[in-house]
Amino acid sequence: MQRLRGSIYLREGAIRPSDLSADGRHHLGIDDQSWHLLLMDEKGSIGGCARYRVHPYSVRFKDLGVAASPLARSTEWALQFQMAVEAELRAARQMQLPYVEMGGWVMADRFRGTRKSLLSLLASYAFVRLIPGALAICPATERNQSAGILRRMGGHLLEVFGAVIPPYFDPRYGCNMQMLRFDARELLPRYDDNVQQLMASLRHTPVICADAPVWREPTTKFTTVPPLHSDPVGAYAVAV
Repeated sequence: MQRLRGSIYLREGAIRPSDLSADGRHHLGIDDQSWHLLLMDEKGSIGGCARYRVHPYSVRFKDLGVAASPLARSTEWALQFQMAVEAELRAARQMQLPYVEMGGWVMADRFRGTRKSLLSLLASYAFVRLIPGALAICPATERNQSAGILRRMGGHLLEVFGAVIPPYFDPRYGCNMQMLRFDARELLPRYDDNVQQLMASLRHTPVICADAPVWREPTTKFTTVPPLHSDPVGAYAVAV
């Protein structure tokens, strides 16, 4: 997963060769504190990935990864950005549900623009619902129209007192970004059946754990859902 992310980031100019390990991995400290959904092809090779760092609802703004973003250091928008995120955190506390930071979304060329790419995005809603959670935040790049795609899939720019937090430039990755909020309880009706199928699929997806070097079926306490009508997205590996 880190090699796939590293190769694509490097090709697109988001990182430098020095940001990779000797074996080509793009390793971030938050990787070891996060869940990762991996999209596999028919041969078992990784074709896509996304990262989910799950925080308890008691998390404070300063403990979030986005607290170190350029927006949080902006002389013009830092205060408004913090206020907008803290409003999201208050909502998570009221619901007593975890707050999720999403990122690291990468798709191999062979999957871009395909149905599997679309359904891999819907898997984010399925995963957050299964945690169970509701609210999430995602720094989304405008490169390759990623931010636009995520907005069409339910992402919204943060707002505070009617003011929209605008896109910003991230010098670390050399591109314009948009800070998007997601509410997993809301979804375009046309995709809800797909999300329900993905939730059922993820319940039976192998989990790779750092403390267990073998594949295992996750133990869950989720309620029963209707069986899959089809295999909508292929095999997912869930790793933490």
